[in-house]
Amino acid sequence: LTDSEKASLEFTRKAGFWSQPKALRITIVVLSIAAVIQGWVQTGLNGANPHWPSNLHVTEGDQIPQTPRQVWIYSGVNAAMYFSASLFGCWVSDPVQSLILGRRGAIILSACLCIAGAIGSACSRTWPQLLGCRVVLGAAMGAKAAVTPIFGAEVSPKHLRGALVMNWQLFVALGVFLGFTANLIFSHSGPPSWRYQLASASLPAVCLLSLVWTIPESPRWLLKKGRYSDAFASLVALRPTPLQAAAELFYANAQIQVEVRLPHGRSKVTELNRTALFCVSRIRRATVAALVIHIAQQLCGINVLQFYSSTFFQDPTAISQPVRGLWFSWGLGLANFIFTFPIYYFIDKRGRRFLLLASYPGMIISLLAASLSYNIDDSGQRLAVVIFWMFAFVFFYSWGQGPVPFAYSSEIFPLLNREAGMSFSVFVNLTGAGVLALVVPRLTQVLSDDSSTHYNPNDYNVGQSRLLAVFTGLNVLALILIFFFVPETAGASLGLDESNTLRYISLEELNWIFSVRTRKHIDYQLRYMIPWAWKILIWKWRHYVLRKREETRPDDPEEPYIWVVNEQIEELNEEREEGAAESGISHKASASERNERVLDDRHASS
Repeated sequence: LTDSEKASLEFTRKAGFWSQPKALRITIVVLSIAAVIQGWVQTGLNGANPHWPSNLHVTEGDQIPQTPRQVWIYSGVNAAMYFSASLFGCWVSDPVQSLILGRRGAIILSACLCIAGAIGSACSRTWPQLLGCRVVLGAAMGAKAAVTPIFGAEVSPKHLRGALVMNWQLFVALGVFLGFTANLIFSHSGPPSWRYQLASASLPAVCLLSLVWTIPESPRWLLKKGRYSDAFASLVALRPTPLQAAAELFYANAQIQVEVRLPHGRSKVTELNRTALFCVSRIRRATVAALVIHIAQQLCGINVLQFYSSTFFQDPTAISQPVRGLWFSWGLGLANFIFTFPIYYFIDKRGRRFLLLASYPGMIISLLAASLSYNIDDSGQRLAVVIFWMFAFVFFYSWGQGPVPFAYSSEIFPLLNREAGMSFSVFVNLTGAGVLALVVPRLTQVLSDDSSTHYNPNDYNVGQSRLLAVFTGLNVLALILIFFFVPETAGASLGLDESNTLRYISLEELNWIFSVRTRKHIDYQLRYMIPWAWKILIWKWRHYVLRKREETRPDDPEEPYIWVVNEQIEELNEEREEGAAESGISHKASASERNERVLDDRHASS
């Protein structure tokens, strides 16, 4: 090794984003623009919601839709983009990026569709035309959401992977904020304001289309296609030295060969074999974890605010103060963006699972408090208190459930199944978003009806209060599901290195984490993590509150996959001892025998 290569290898673990090669920094910036489009597109219709129903002859005057037909048209137009993204966009991106265009080509196609859908929405003359344009926009959004996080995960160094892939959610939050800003700016432009709000989403798409040509293709995608020289050239551009590029290329290729042989001993697996997501045990566990984490993002209720915040706090009989709702939406977007920044420090140092579990108690308390705040009689005080708790909810969401899902699901699937796995994750997420956008307006009406025989539009606050109470319960359910079914992927669950941070692992090494059976993972949480968490709480209370500093901190439990291996070794020794007792010979399995047996069992379970 040359001196520069030695120094580079030593520096690799500590190098931050701005010390990375220029090609990597440009790639991350371009992928971040793709995320901005995602957030901007979602908020354009939010700002237009107070006006497009009357302009397209769905309602009479500037009123919130009240009759069942009006409500279903209104919610259907809002939901169409998400159903199109989940049912069409994310699945089309799978063959497009795998077989035809690659990661970069799929992003180019989605940018073109975003421009067409946004401008078409602004030019709509009837609500069916607007509905059709939202379908086109949804197809673009789903395709982009399925490919961009994967692209980011595949080009990122392993010690920065969580932070760089988390750019997706951070810049989605920035896009939400910029979209709400555009809504405010164009709200003063007269009757056509809602058209300008919808068309504004094309601006970041034009920027993306102009810049995406400057970035290299994903090296892992090139490697999977057998284009080894191109993959090496891409890695050379993305890594500090050719030595590091060669090492990563060799390791990733070796892991691909292992993955090809894993599913039931078959020598070849088709790239688009989606049945592997449910039939191969290691991949099925990753699929379940992705399913839980993306469903939880919809169960928490954040998208109710993101879709309908401009009308959520309005008088249901007439939108007398439309700008107030827009300012509230703008504040939520800004808070979500700002509160996401601290995660850059914690997501790789503390782990994805830790952030998820730490965020939910605050989210649950905030939603419950906001729901109860509707009982305040004074309308001004009630609105102020509800908004305070909504901002508290956004704070907790922004450093846990918000940034983690896409970063998590983009890294947990084997390379051969990564497109299908990410497409499934986006499908679940956007289908849930579509269901929320479709049913929440009508559900709010139903919950407002005390007599259950008619809907009183003047009692809308009752429905909003009960709606938040429902989502409080769903947050509790999401917390339970995450605790039992989502393993840590940032490294060892609790293992720390000399710098007191999680040990970093590569994308290929995640096979070890997901080799643990779900039943074993649940057993581990019940037998070890819950008692350990209780001991830690007691220790912290006595150590920091009661000032009993002489007490030692409880030892951390073993990582789940290490615990499983040790348990298998103990079972093997018990079998040997039983056999020895029967034969009158006393011996234990040697270290090499134990390791060979454990590895054989692990390979079979994978």
